Amino acid sequence: MREDAKLEAVYGDIRFVANRSDADLEALRTEKTVRYYSARRWRPWMLQWGFMPPHPSVYIRRACFERLGDYALDYRIAADYALLIRFLRQARLRCLYLPMCFVDMRVGGKSTRNWRSNWVLNREIVRANREAGYFCCLPMLAPKYAFKVWEFVVPKIRILFSRKDAKTARKVDGNLRFGQNDVASVNRKHK
Repeated sequence: MREDAKLEAVYGDIRFVANRSDADLEALRTEKTVRYYSARRWRPWMLQWGFMPPHPSVYIRRACFERLGDYALDYRIAADYALLIRFLRQARLRCLYLPMCFVDMRVGGKSTRNWRSNWVLNREIVRANREAGYFCCLPMLAPKYAFKVWEFVVPKIRILFSRKDAKTARKVDGNLRFGQNDVASVNRKHK
């Protein structure tokens, strides 16, 4: 049996761009990066502390849903979080991080609308952890905000360095998003 046939989920990175409703899909792909959300260092135990992989980049086999159930629809914001804690932490699905950007996503959304939505989100994260049998409380979630700051700062630092040398700018942009050749090399590494 091939090794990748045993995988039940894969996840990667996402790139946030400005929320321009007038831009079509192609225009969004060329937009400047506002935030780069990498899951490179994410591990399932981190869910208890409010850290999750970027959920639009998580792909789970259908058989896992058939075995473990669907999204809990009684969550207002954190249904994706509750699902991931059940699947990746509690059920310990065999998952693999792929070092590539899966999704270009506009900034904004229900969970980041205002402080009230953040409050609801964090309360639901605590609830999801407790329902899965893991201790969690609101103060445990505070450190995640320090890490989020870096996701906004790093793209700006890369731009500063890229201004010094046009060649570096292309390299920085190349490091933010992998091309098809890199995807093929990632697939070869994991076979």
